[in-house]
Amino acid sequence: MASGVEHATGPGIHEVLAAINLIVVFGIFYVMGKKGILASLKTRSEDVRKKLFESKEELEKVTGQLNEVKSQLNDFEATKNSMFSDIKKDAEVLSAKIIDEANLNASKILESAKLTASGEARGAASDLRAALVRDALKETYSILSESKDKQAMLHKQLFDSLSSDVSNSDAKGAQN
Repeated sequence: MASGVEHATGPGIHEVLAAINLIVVFGIFYVMGKKGILASLKTRSEDVRKKLFESKEELEKVTGQLNEVKSQLNDFEATKNSMFSDIKKDAEVLSAKIIDEANLNASKILESAKLTASGEARGAASDLRAALVRDALKETYSILSESKDKQAMLHKQLFDSLSSDVSNSDAKGAQN
């Protein structure tokens, strides 16, 4: 006979009991947590919307700043090009001015050199004339001192020459 007591539970009863337990637990969670879960979901939803709106505003703000920076970069580039153009023009004008001043200074230096050379030439010519006159006087003195007769004759010739020049001048003056 039967040595042990057998229960007539049959297959699937454990599963049904587990399902009922699960439904009861979900029911308790639902009843107890319904308000908290809904409030939490609502708060979370509002937080997400708020952060999304703030992110959108921040994106628009950053986009505006980016456009402003791009505009400033374009203005900077235009300013840089304008400055380079102005500097190039100023450099060309300054270069032309420097060349003109250099040419003017070179002309002044050349003119000064010409004047100095001319003065040196005149001084040398004057020194040469003085040396020639000195040498001629020395030679004349030596010739005159060698012979008294020659000296007397030279005096006479000089006197005759001067006399004839004076009488010729007087004759010409009387004819006019």
